Amino acid sequence: MTHPLLSERAAFLAQRPRNRMSALAAKYQDVIGLSRGDPDLPTPPHIVEAAYRAARDGQTHYTPTLGIVPLREAISAKLRRENGVDYGADEVMITSGGQEAICVVMQSILNPGDEVILPSPTYTSYVLAAQLAGGVPVQVPLNRDQGFQLDLAEVERRITPRTKAIVVVSPNNPTGTVLSREALEGVADMARRHNLLVISDEIYEKILFDGATHHSIASFPEMQPRTIIVNGFSKAYSMTGWRAGREGRALDLHVCPRPACRPGRPHRAAGLPGGNPVHLRTPPDVAALRHPCGEPAHHAPRWERVRLRGCPWT
Repeated sequence: MTHPLLSERAAFLAQRPRNRMSALAAKYQDVIGLSRGDPDLPTPPHIVEAAYRAARDGQTHYTPTLGIVPLREAISAKLRRENGVDYGADEVMITSGGQEAICVVMQSILNPGDEVILPSPTYTSYVLAAQLAGGVPVQVPLNRDQGFQLDLAEVERRITPRTKAIVVVSPNNPTGTVLSREALEGVADMARRHNLLVISDEIYEKILFDGATHHSIASFPEMQPRTIIVNGFSKAYSMTGWRAGREGRALDLHVCPRPACRPGRPHRAAGLPGGNPVHLRTPPDVAALRHPCGEPAHHAPRWERVRLRGCPWT
């Protein structure tokens, strides 16, 4: 039972099914948790060493709201090098985890009643962030018989005059599906025709199997100005407990001609939900991007054994 003085938003959060399920699971022994994407690998040593050096050198104070410039420059370079997307450092924002990035995006683009199209199943924070921003999540079921690929006809059918954005999560959490280039081209076509934003969650981009290829929809023709990329370090560098996410997008998000697509700078909204990124952990992020020798993606053979056979880590 929630306290009568709590806000409706807080009461809503307390009643989330995920919270109730976690509380129920805590009562049992030997429960296998499938709710979090947490690589069972340690953070690479050179990243840990960078954090130690940062603490020793006194990098323990406030940071700029957008994050330190060397980290934003490293992310900008990574996007050009690996994803074919040319966002400048001034178009990158660091957040305290990917969930804050999602929250900032939704608060920045949604007015009450605006709709966001989401794949289902998907990461639960998208539904929650859209609702807390006053938006309406519109879910598109993913069909197992179709390999959990997006059904473009179903997406198109759900577009209305209130639709503001389409969310694509590839590789997908929780299905693991990597969206085909054809599916992403279809989403891009709809975004251009209906003047929509695309929120592209690419945090699992390094974890690929069976020859799958990750494509960033922002690299498609005319898509960079209307795409918001959400990514982070948790999965690719086994840093789930370090808490940093990142966004890349057109600086003002006002490339869409209609007024409803001109929310101003999400940068300004970043100071509201979470404040500044933690200074101590930003040098390790720079180290991860500049020296990615410890990516868990390099452990793919071991992950493949687990994925196919369900065997324990060895």
